[in-house]
Amino acid sequence: SDKMLKVLDFDNMLVNKEEAFALLPYRMRKGFRMNSGKMVESRLTRNYQKLSDMLDKDKKEWDHNAIVEQISKINRIINKEYFESKDNIFKKTLMTRAVRYSTTAIWTPDPRLSVESIAVSEEIREALKIEEGDYLLIWRDPVLRDAGVRYMKVERIDPELTGIAINPVLAKGFDGDFDGDTVAVVKIDSEEAEKDAIKKFAVANDNNLFDSGRPGEQLLLNKKLDLISAGVDISNERTVSDIDKKLRKAFKNDYVLDNATICLRDEGTVKQSLKRISDSGAKGGDLNAYILYFDGKATDNNRLAVQKATAIKAAVGIAGMYSQQLMRALRDVCPKEVLELTYPNTQALLQAKHDPERAVTVYKILQNRLMNAWNYVDSDNKDKPSRKDRIIKIYKDLGQPFGEEIDEAHLNKVCDELGNNKLKDRKGAYLDEFAYNCKFDYYDVSCSAESILKRRMEADGKTGADSEYCKLFLYDEKDGK
Repeated sequence: SDKMLKVLDFDNMLVNKEEAFALLPYRMRKGFRMNSGKMVESRLTRNYQKLSDMLDKDKKEWDHNAIVEQISKINRIINKEYFESKDNIFKKTLMTRAVRYSTTAIWTPDPRLSVESIAVSEEIREALKIEEGDYLLIWRDPVLRDAGVRYMKVERIDPELTGIAINPVLAKGFDGDFDGDTVAVVKIDSEEAEKDAIKKFAVANDNNLFDSGRPGEQLLLNKKLDLISAGVDISNERTVSDIDKKLRKAFKNDYVLDNATICLRDEGTVKQSLKRISDSGAKGGDLNAYILYFDGKATDNNRLAVQKATAIKAAVGIAGMYSQQLMRALRDVCPKEVLELTYPNTQALLQAKHDPERAVTVYKILQNRLMNAWNYVDSDNKDKPSRKDRIIKIYKDLGQPFGEEIDEAHLNKVCDELGNNKLKDRKGAYLDEFAYNCKFDYYDVSCSAESILKRRMEADGKTGADSEYCKLFLYDEKDGK
């Protein structure tokens, strides 16, 4: 043969895709068993088998063109499924870690709890080996900003509870509700890490009671339905103890539900109930839109508009693209500012379901206009709006409460760090570049994502991790951890 077909030791070298193919270990390409008991091999394994048949030594003549095409097909599969996919090997094997003393739990509301505490079931107590007074790290995926992670004190172990319980006013920070949501629950077993978690994520510390994405001190707590119905206002409270006192008052009053109930006696009382709740601010948006359907006056155009808004809401991934790309570029320098700036993108799209016209506007802004602004580089022409000015204008167009109230200090920090670079051209840490922007000109046939990362860094003259974040994910041969 005029071409040598090689099966390489893929732990030791980088190769060009025309010279070789990667023979991935079976653990990376396991099949699955159907209900019938039949074992189905992975697509990659099936293509390996096909290539093996082509290279059968007993054949008198090999079809070289077919062999080269089959090798190319295998490489395309590997590249697409292991490198360029959303769940590529860098995310799955480096940025994902199994955590000791952890579990996933459904959560439920319990207004008796302090805003800095949780209750846990007996099963969780046994699984994580905890007692009352211990702390647990809680987060709800997706974590859109640091308010979605909290370090909370175990106030009560409840044998009648399933999962965990929190005070319902805390759900706002987690962007969750209580219709089956689950959260990650982790016991931190390092004294140093526990001190760090208390400092950064305990509710009472580091201004974690307040919304760091908005100017001023706005409580990051749900202040609507039950509290408004009870006539309790916690907006001006600034400490956990004062908030707890107000909440205990709210949830002890018998009239909490009376002010938020809907009377179903007849159509008139239903409308009066809804208007009372809407006027109080406890719940509800455009009441007229609901009444249109309630009275049976909605047209086909009204229904189509709602369907369009719902379909646009489902495209929430377009909003997530901004947090991914900005974190890829700036995780090392200003992750908090990035997440607070990109959080409104997701919320604007999710809330657009209530307004079909606004849904279309928001979608168009996120589809092109906002990304163009992030990729804009300021010019010497002072008559042209700067990147910062363009972004502020766009956020205002997204509308309240996600536009005019953004904290410009966060925007200043992010724009300063981008400097004269377009967002797409700003290089981040190696790990982020591989995880979120992984497009290869060659095939690195290593089975280890860590060795790929280290060899690529060494090839570029890097002797170690290029960032503190990246270093956390790499095995340290000196420390053995």
